[in-house]
Amino acid sequence: ARPPSLAPGGGRAAMPPAPPFPRGSAGARLYPGTRVLLHSLKAGKALNGKEGTCENWDATIGRMHVQLVEGGQVKALRPLNLQKLKVPEPPDDQAEDTDDDPVYTRVKEVFASCDTDGNGIIDAQEFSACLHKLGLGDRCLPAFLNAIHKSGDREIQYEEFCDWALAPASRKTQKAAINVYWPATKGQAEIIGGDDSEPEDDEEYTLEDVERSVGELPTGWPSHGVKLLNNMRARFPGYPIEGIVWKMQEENFIGGNVIRAIRKTGVREVETVPPSAVRVGDPGDFPAGYRVRATPLKVYREGSRNWSFQNMRDEKLEPVGQLSAESHFEVLEVKRGNERGFCFGRIRYPLTGPAQNGPFWVVLGLEVQRSSWMTGDLAR
Repeated sequence: ARPPSLAPGGGRAAMPPAPPFPRGSAGARLYPGTRVLLHSLKAGKALNGKEGTCENWDATIGRMHVQLVEGGQVKALRPLNLQKLKVPEPPDDQAEDTDDDPVYTRVKEVFASCDTDGNGIIDAQEFSACLHKLGLGDRCLPAFLNAIHKSGDREIQYEEFCDWALAPASRKTQKAAINVYWPATKGQAEIIGGDDSEPEDDEEYTLEDVERSVGELPTGWPSHGVKLLNNMRARFPGYPIEGIVWKMQEENFIGGNVIRAIRKTGVREVETVPPSAVRVGDPGDFPAGYRVRATPLKVYREGSRNWSFQNMRDEKLEPVGQLSAESHFEVLEVKRGNERGFCFGRIRYPLTGPAQNGPFWVVLGLEVQRSSWMTGDLAR
């Protein structure tokens, strides 16, 4: 595989094109239909702690349109102010009352509008007329009929239509077909806060931060303790750090047991992807050769008491060396932070001579799309 090239700017790495849907502040991908928690808003502080459902992603302004659970207003929010909620499954014996459900009511209304002769069945001609109203031509008709009705007689029963309309429209979204093709009428989304800051409570804790917060570490604190604590903080943002440390000790620092113990308290849980889990590139891309452009790259050793990707990005760590301009180096793997899209490269260091105790990392820069490169950069 051809290794990634360097994007414009000193030491800036160019990665594969970003996927169409953004990641929330905890790293989980946000799709239409995703339930989210709003947080760290400045201009709309009253919205912090509210829940909503993602409607659509507007890449032109970098905002996700979110319909609030309370009141139903639609707000255009930055992904960094959204955390994906983990929605518990309802009990099996919990009957679903659909009589007053506005979504089911809309399904009935759409079916009735398509069933122009009122016989309780939508035939191919009637459904073709429906598709034309949506701006879709007859070429789409066979695909829709195959997806909706199973009998093959080109007639859609009400039950078949309901099953299709309430199911996800595709594998890439949780949004029901009824909401994709016949969305409820809404006003224009209100854009919240053009000056919202980066969420401060998303910063990773270092070992020093933990000791500053809880005092002496509990007996048996393992080498992965800080990483486990940061994962729990991201997953359960409303749970106090002292409680997380206590649960960790109580459950012998076993991650799965800690999650189950905190979950039993009923605290709100969000879906997370820790920075260390977001790897960039395809299998076989690394190791790969890179070249430093105009600005030297500082080299950092992982493992210090205040180590974190954020501290490395913000230059709060003491570098152990640097790579000079125009020098070539080898990247062993690349990881991307969740909150701002910065990429970090684990490198072979030093460049010559015997290897030293590491791992060693450099800040490669922001992930960029290949389409944004200049012609000259593509040839380098």
